[in-house]
Amino acid sequence: MHKRVLFTFDQVRMICERLLREQEAGLRAEYDSALNNKLSEQYESFVRFNLDQVQRRPPPATCMPLGVDAEHHMHQDLVPSYLS
Repeated sequence: MHKRVLFTFDQVRMICERLLREQEAGLRAEYDSALNNKLSEQYESFVRFNLDQVQRRPPPATCMPLGVDAEHHMHQDLVPSYLS
């Protein structure tokens, strides 16, 4: 019985290369989609955290360092004696 060759070596190589390219393109698309989803989740988490921190910030009047009045001048009783 004589065996007939269905494909040449070059044809098999080209078929395999094409299948690998298609598989790689599919994997890249899947990876890009997963990466974009993760980056989007991370960004949304950062925005929520940032908003939470801003909302927790006390009003500006309560943020002044001790010994500084509203005009940012040192109170006279806190000025060192060598400066008065």
